Amino acid sequence: MNIAFGSGGGILCTDYSSPTLHNLIVSNCYAYNNGGGISCRENSNPILNNISIINNNTPSNGGGLFISSGSDPQLFEVQISGNSAGVGGGIYIQYSNPLIEQTEIENNSASSMGGGLLIDLSNSNLINVSIINNTANLGGGIYLNSNAIAIPNLQNVTISENIANSTGGGIMCYYYSNPSLESVTISGNSASQGGGIK
Repeated sequence: MNIAFGSGGGILCTDYSSPTLHNLIVSNCYAYNNGGGISCRENSNPILNNISIINNNTPSNGGGLFISSGSDPQLFEVQISGNSAGVGGGIYIQYSNPLIEQTEIENNSASSMGGGLLIDLSNSNLINVSIINNTANLGGGIYLNSNAIAIPNLQNVTISENIANSTGGGIMCYYYSNPSLESVTISGNSASQGGGIK
């Protein structure tokens, strides 16, 4: 088990670092402050290809993956599963524009918001992604906080069997959130309010 007393329990990419990570397993890691598995911050743009990020934990943000502060990583064929956090069980994205393709975000949990992922003021692109069986209090699958400038794009995405104890089983759209959804399947999600989308 790897432990970080700061950020990035398994891997920390910071200050313009942009490695290519290929055929890795990042598992059973813990961070006290953001990014239980991997943390990408401060304009870091790594390429993550064929990586499993599983069973990592942080009490803060991004159980599997934390993306923040102008970082634009590219994810291809990534499995993000069994991770847990206070916010963003699978992925936490803030002020960044990642590309996420052919990725599975499944069986993650957040005690507060964004069981699968939380997207905060970011132009994230999710293409051919499955978000399945994640849990949170708000936004079991996805919690979105966007505006007229930051518009997440979801294309060919499946959001299914996610659970929110309170609001937004599949997707919770907060404030002026304005996501673009194309060929998105939202099914079998549940919540006290807004089983599919709130």
